[in-house]
Amino acid sequence: MPALFAPYRRVFTVPGSATFCGFGALARLPMSMLGLGVVLLVSARTGSYAVAGTVSAAYVLAAAVVAPLLSRLIDRRGQRRVLQAAVLVNAAAMLALVGCMLSGGVPASTPVPQLLAALGGASFPPVGSAVRARWIRLLGQSPRLQTAFALEAMLDEAVFVVGPVAVTAAATLATPALAVVFAVVIGLVGTWLFADQRATDPGPVPQVAGAPKPAMNWRVMAPLVVASGALGALFGSAEVSVVALAAQTGHASAAGATLAFWSAGSGVAAAWLAAWLGAHPPRRRASRRFLAGSAVLTATLVALPFVPNLVVLGAVFLLAGLAISPTLVASMGLVSESVPTARVTEGMGWTSTGMCAGVAAGAAVAGPVLDAHGGHAGFWVALAAGVLCTVLAALIVHASRAQAARPGPAGPAAEATVGLVHDAAVAH
Repeated sequence: MPALFAPYRRVFTVPGSATFCGFGALARLPMSMLGLGVVLLVSARTGSYAVAGTVSAAYVLAAAVVAPLLSRLIDRRGQRRVLQAAVLVNAAAMLALVGCMLSGGVPASTPVPQLLAALGGASFPPVGSAVRARWIRLLGQSPRLQTAFALEAMLDEAVFVVGPVAVTAAATLATPALAVVFAVVIGLVGTWLFADQRATDPGPVPQVAGAPKPAMNWRVMAPLVVASGALGALFGSAEVSVVALAAQTGHASAAGATLAFWSAGSGVAAAWLAAWLGAHPPRRRASRRFLAGSAVLTATLVALPFVPNLVVLGAVFLLAGLAISPTLVASMGLVSESVPTARVTEGMGWTSTGMCAGVAAGAAVAGPVLDAHGGHAGFWVALAAGVLCTVLAALIVHASRAQAARPGPAGPAAEATVGLVHDAAVAH
């Protein structure tokens, strides 16, 4: 046990790291609460899941589209100002949505709830990207950075296990409206406290008059964003397929428990990965680790269309979950290796946008397939998404290899130099 926790202790030796990490996890909790809370609230007040779906979709899509823009603004203006302003707008929009629904509900033709939800989603603070940007600022490209990424992956899994349970319990024990307010308060408090940790704030990137903005490495980032979308499509289509298969087999209530094996496997992998990386720094570049993780994850999905029951499906999900965290950690490492320091938060935001868009697309594509061919057929969509992700990961390996061989500002050495210049400017 001491050996297991030693890497975490080494990561948290950085002053202030435990505080911002804890507040960052609290601030991210509404990610898994608000979407479900909105569905519970709107469906309860209007009696229509169709209206609830449009309101929830407006929230998710707006968040996906605007996240890179907010992340870019953070790089330019600093985390504290942008995050605190964004969370205030988010809280106001979501509370206005609650007030709108409590006023008696609205007909399906009224766009006010959708507009308020879109404003709430667009202003949702990208705390996950900001947390990882702080780790990059504090740890540079040291081996401890990968441990920190694995730790954050484990916290992400915890957020998506605890959040839905908390908001559902609040809606059941109190009311759906209070459940949404509960999520809003958690986000407001968590984000405000996180942003107020000034000692670890990377601060805005110093701008030199007349100097061009550092170029985003789209040769790597473009396929990575699409690959993140493919991963999201994998998750979205698989989740819808589980719900459909559970209903088809007469065990609809078991869908949630079956899906929990995803998070369970990924959380275990993240905990092990954090400990392993702390003692054994990765020898391969992040691009190769991303390819390996994508390939292993896709390989575990081959059995999904043929599982005979939910018990076997849960076992396959547990096995597949073990490959999720290593793949996501490698993608974050790839961003930190490939993106200029001045735009690292934006780079994280782009991958998050790809993931969110992919989840929506995967569910949308799997739906008609499930209607036409039954519960098992949707898993073919997930498998196809995994294959696409693996192909794109191979392209990223090629692009990263070409970048490393090419001298100039795009190479890893120059990126390290940019980081040192940034550190010196912030220290000054």
